Amino acid sequence: MDPRLIIGTQVDSGDPAELLPTKFNRHTFWCGQSGSGKTYALGVVLEQLIGATRLPVVILDPNSDFVRLGETRADADPAAASAWASRSIRVLGPGGDEPLKIRFVDLPTRSRAAIMRLDPVMDPEFFNMALRVSE
Repeated sequence: MDPRLIIGTQVDSGDPAELLPTKFNRHTFWCGQSGSGKTYALGVVLEQLIGATRLPVVILDPNSDFVRLGETRADADPAAASAWASRSIRVLGPGGDEPLKIRFVDLPTRSRAAIMRLDPVMDPEFFNMALRVSE
């Protein structure tokens, strides 16, 4: 039987709410309305994945929601704290260990145009200039 990550309790039955960690070895999409608990729920899942598996996890955190993910609480179980400390946890974002940096000149031309909000249909002259400058 696959190990499971317990992330809470099912409201209707009181049984544990579980996820299969083996299903997180691919891209994962997380969505919901503002205020629906996405950040909190994702934090719980990330803690479980990092603590219970050896899956590599990349966290791009533009809102600085998970900058303290690598820290352990003072009252944490010593064995769990040691295991947590053995993981290399780096959160990339404005408030993380390292700022997330992207070299503008290394981006594809279309990505640079999107950052500058150049629409090839609405701004054809400026879009063409962006194409020529990159060449």
